[in-house]
Amino acid sequence: MDKYRKTAEKKLAQKNPGTSIKLHPDQIAKEALVKAEFSSQIRNDFFDDAYGEILVEYFVNWLKTDPHETKTENLYTTLLLH
Repeated sequence: MDKYRKTAEKKLAQKNPGTSIKLHPDQIAKEALVKAEFSSQIRNDFFDDAYGEILVEYFVNWLKTDPHETKTENLYTTLLLH
């Protein structure tokens, strides 16, 4: 249970400001920054993978179209521009 102690103490200190446990604002900001950087990296990795999959799917489907079908080409070109 000791591995959960630090998190529990922080949470209790935030909910009960009158307790003997004091959190320095710099420590709170540092932890928030670390969490934000981590979540930002995870989010970017997820969307990069998803965008890559979508791009490949559009490209493969574009290759299957006939020359007179221009709507698919426009979608693929728009995807490449973003």
